[in-house]
Amino acid sequence: MDDRLNDIIKYRKGELSPKEMHALERQTLNDPFLSEALEGTENISAEDLMSDVSQINRKILKKKKATLFTPLRIAAGIALVIGSVILFYQLTPKKESLALKTEN
Repeated sequence: MDDRLNDIIKYRKGELSPKEMHALERQTLNDPFLSEALEGTENISAEDLMSDVSQINRKILKKKKATLFTPLRIAAGIALVIGSVILFYQLTPKKESLALKTEN
């Protein structure tokens, strides 16, 4: 992905040779994502593109750090469910069967 991102930025800046530009344009015929990416960058400058991409990357990295405690959350949820089931069975009154009752 980084190679394509660099290629897109170089394409927008005009730093690619005509042969490299042609190769990138041919890749867009087979890759709809790349085609959409090139189309989307037509209306912004290369500098704005770089700042947008770096901002998106920072947000992605921040979200990855927030998901580190997911296993701990899952374990706490399982412990809560098990504790609730045990508490329910402890507080539920026991039914006596007729076979255990004796008459006086």
